Amino acid sequence: MEEQEVKKAGFSRGLIVGLAIAFTVVVVFSFGMFIGEQKARFSYRWGRSYHEDFGGPPIGMGRPGGFFGGHGADGMVIGKGPNKLVLRGRDNAEKIILIDRRTFIVKGRAKIGLKDIKERDAAVVMGSPDKKGRIKARLIRIFAPGQWEESMWEKDGLKPPPPLPL
Repeated sequence: MEEQEVKKAGFSRGLIVGLAIAFTVVVVFSFGMFIGEQKARFSYRWGRSYHEDFGGPPIGMGRPGGFFGGHGADGMVIGKGPNKLVLRGRDNAEKIILIDRRTFIVKGRAKIGLKDIKERDAAVVMGSPDKKGRIKARLIRIFAPGQWEESMWEKDGLKPPPPLPL
């Protein structure tokens, strides 16, 4: 009689552990799918609104190298507007960075304003994507040209783009 109770307890314990492992695998897989969907949606929206932002083809543009990360960007400042920056990244993709009063802009250890950012400054941006494929910045870190040990353009064998007139 005790042997059967031990077998039942062992079976019950094994069943619970197995279900817990299966549940954990499903949760982790679902989280990965959610993140992948967000990246795909951001890249799609970026391509669909490219013509509005940069005067590209009206149908939209794909990106052969894969998906963009929508929560941040790094690159060189190539354009500036009253409440936005345009960054050209290492892959020469141009990204629009939206700036509002909640955006924290830092150069070195000092807080600066949008007026202090110059073209050809290197920038790292963290924020969140919007529905048009732009990034709403929450933190922008500015580096003066040459402040990084190795220029992002030299690392990939690219030449920096000429500054664009505003």
